[in-house]
Amino acid sequence: MHIGSPLEEEPVTRNNADTDDDADGTLDIDDAWSLDACADTDSDGDGYPDSIVDGCTTTLTEDQDDDNDGYADSADAFPLDDAEWHDTDGDGIGNNADDDDDGDGVNEGADVWPLNECATTDTDGDGMPDSTTMSPCGATIDATSFEGASTGGQYTDTGDSTLNHTLANNAGEADVNFSPTTDDGFESGDFSGMSFTNDATYPWVIDSTSSNSGMYSAMNDAVPAGGGTGDLSLTIDTVSGDISFAYRASVESGWDYLRFYVDETLDAQWSATDTGWNSHSTSVSSGTHTFTWRFYRDSCCSGGANTVWLDDISIPTSSELGYTASYISTGGVGLTNDYFGVTD
Repeated sequence: MHIGSPLEEEPVTRNNADTDDDADGTLDIDDAWSLDACADTDSDGDGYPDSIVDGCTTTLTEDQDDDNDGYADSADAFPLDDAEWHDTDGDGIGNNADDDDDGDGVNEGADVWPLNECATTDTDGDGMPDSTTMSPCGATIDATSFEGASTGGQYTDTGDSTLNHTLANNAGEADVNFSPTTDDGFESGDFSGMSFTNDATYPWVIDSTSSNSGMYSAMNDAVPAGGGTGDLSLTIDTVSGDISFAYRASVESGWDYLRFYVDETLDAQWSATDTGWNSHSTSVSSGTHTFTWRFYRDSCCSGGANTVWLDDISIPTSSELGYTASYISTGGVGLTNDYFGVTD
């Protein structure tokens, strides 16, 4: 028997009538987790929330790639736009839509260096820009040192300033070559190009069946269907600049991944039946960094070839020259300025 009138009982709003069941401020109709106050949004529909309320207890795992474009939110200039991830010139327009990625006033179709604001034209097609004095790059450097100039100690420009910038070296001296990066395309047929640390349990191997360029790449198909990870890591001193590499992933889409970490922080990840060969780059600061490429498989199922590949790694490791790397010919004689000699 009830005591008193129902009008005396405290009213209760039940879930069927409540438009915000978890009272998180987001209406149920707009809340991907209407019964969990810790999260409400899943932009890419992958079952992982874009963010979790600080200090909130939940079984959910926060999404590291909200738009599911293969670029971690921390490295994505547009974390909620799956069609954009880089904005080289910082103008708010992603590189894919931007007609002038480097913001130098010359559209990509006419710009030989579409990602370098310091140069645009190469009249003679020798890989060196006609001018190195474009704003905001400052005045052209008029001298720099080269350890290679060991015989006579000087290189002299013999080029036509309107056409090319060829440097002639003294007899017995090597061509002027300088690369500000450390590169490895695994063309040695092993891992000797850099001081890699290879996973002991599920190691990477050299592969000749698929490569981005040349004959070889690094590959991992060793992680079993029962799950696990296979890491290839490299600890190296860098200068401020961009690390780049080519990758391919043929895995169970949405469950298994090729992941790239910078100092143990996820920078980007890829998961598809076959991504094909693509390239990725990310900026690093000057200092000692650890780069890790990880093949991750969950505890169930298979997809694609269950294999990931890596090729054409390039890491910024020297700032001996005080201007941008694309000003240097890394394959033959030449610097870009037409009116200076180089002394050691």
